[in-house]
Parts: sequence; C-alpha cells; structure tokens
Amino acid sequence: MIIRIATAALIALVTASTAAAAVPDAWQRAADRLDMPVLYPTSHPGLALDRVVPQSIACGPTEEQLDGYYRGRNGNGKRMRVAEGKPFYCGDIGDAPLLAHPTIHGKRASLYDYCEGSGCGRATFRFLLTWREQGIQITLISRGSTRSTLYAIARSTTRVDDSA
Repeated sequence: MIIRIATAALIALVTASTAAAAVPDAWQRAADRLDMPVLYPTSHPGLALDRVVPQSIACGPTEEQLDGYYRGRNGNGKRMRVAEGKPFYCGDIGDAPLLAHPTIHGKRASLYDYCEGSGCGRATFRFLLTWREQGIQITLISRGSTRSTLYAIARSTTRVDDSA
C-alpha cells in the first residue's frame, strides 16, 4: 500500500515537472518579443490555448503587455484571458465587486466578480483574479471555472525562460 502511494506521488511529480518544462511555442514567442518577464499557466483544466498576443504600447508607465487567450475544450463554454503588463496591465475593470483576497505565490491577490464579452448575463463562475509579482501585474479573467480551479491555474503560473 505504501509503495503504491509513493509510486503514484513520484509519477505525479515527474509528470508535473515534465509539463512545466514544455513551454508552449506561443508563450515562448511572446517572451522572446518582450523585455518584461512572462508567466504562463502550466495547468488549465478544460481549456486549450488559442493564441498569445504580445504588445508594445504607450499607456503611462506601461510600455509592454500581453494577452493570452484560452477557450473551452469540446464546446464547454469556458474561456480565460491571461493579461500581463509591466509595471501594470493597461485596462480598467470599473467597479467590479471584490470577492476575496487569496494568496498566489505568496502574494496577496484580489478576486472580483467580473465578466467581459458577449453572453456575460448567462455566464456562470465569472471572475477576475489579479496579483503582482516579478515586477508585472498578472490578471486572469475567467468564465466557467470555479474559484478553486482558477486559484489552481494561478498557482500553476511559472516564468517563461527567455534564454531559450
């Protein structure tokens, strides 16, 4: 029994580290184009990466940012946008209601009730989660994923190695 549990834990650890090592090409290309650190989620259950769009902009102190778009697999209606900017992402969430302050990578994050795009009135589990680390602001805008799933996605984010 103990050997089976230890073996299962080892397999899970190897699988997780292998997944983290395989940076999707779209995230790597975005990191190669930008000077700012770029983080990407290594776990995104029920979602598939659609595209990553790096941008050079002039928005106050923000000169670079990116948007990564995920869509639900098998038409499950889920979606997520990863928005990152240095020192901040240039955007405005208006007066979205604050729901919680979870901890992501040891940093205090803010979770809001928020939805963007068409179909928001019918959407379930619609959130915006934002925090700062490594000199950038990371924001996950999610529709269709529970809070716990969104927190797990956020905690799975890791830096793209810009030396690749």
